Amino acid sequence: KNIAVIGAGPGGLSAAFYSLKFGHDVIIFDKNEKPGGALRYQILENQLPNGAIDKEVEVLIKYGAEFRMNSSISKEIFENEIKNNFDAIILATGDYEGSIIESFGFEAGKSGIVIDKDTYETNQPGIFACGNIIRSRRMSINSVAQGKIAATSAGNPYEKRMVYDSTLGFTRKEINPAEWNGWRSYLLKGEVND
Repeated sequence: KNIAVIGAGPGGLSAAFYSLKFGHDVIIFDKNEKPGGALRYQILENQLPNGAIDKEVEVLIKYGAEFRMNSSISKEIFENEIKNNFDAIILATGDYEGSIIESFGFEAGKSGIVIDKDTYETNQPGIFACGNIIRSRRMSINSVAQGKIAATSAGNPYEKRMVYDSTLGFTRKEINPAEWNGWRSYLLKGEVND
């Protein structure tokens, strides 16, 4: 799959890493000159050296990520270029309030974009979100974890799982994570594989 990641902060870099790990092509768009988001632009150099961020970015480049920095994504570019050229999109643009993303037509709650809590998919199919755009917490570890979930959902929409349903009993079934509600997943000794 071709996956667009909009935002090169902790959530976006995590989403890109896992998408690449799953074998997908990734292009990362960011309005800033260099990747890192809040890690680079809001944390003092003596607390987190930019060289450390650069080394992490180098790993993504070696995996095949393409970075398009200094790229502000307008609603027009999003609708006409991004949506038409990618199989999945992951939004990791930082704070929702006051951002251009507010005009893109996503369902919003009191703190950011509303997502499916299991898949991190927005109200627009194939578009996922992670990090502060969901809820501003200023905790990179949350954004990184959410980036992994968003990448997993965006890149692998169907998984085989051992599931239990009152009408079927235990069965191995290919299900879309968006349909997990109503199912009880039972992971037996880790992932269930064929």
